[in-house]
Amino acid sequence: MDTPAAAVATAGDPGLEVLREGPSASTVALSVRNPEGLWSWLLSFLDRAEVLEPPEMRDAYCRHLESIVAGSVPDPASTP
Repeated sequence: MDTPAAAVATAGDPGLEVLREGPSASTVALSVRNPEGLWSWLLSFLDRAEVLEPPEMRDAYCRHLESIVAGSVPDPASTP
């Protein structure tokens, strides 16, 4: 994630671990119990964050993004 986004993320959750911090990007580690929650959180950073590993989690997030593009993910605002 870019360094400013990492600063916002770690300020909001002191449990996040910054593994590597650079001038333009930082690597942040976190435990994931709810992938759906992670997807929403990542989307809040738009193109400023990405899943690097594990490969299964990165693949799952890519599938989630593809389903959004394809229009197959329900819009939470449209459900009663």
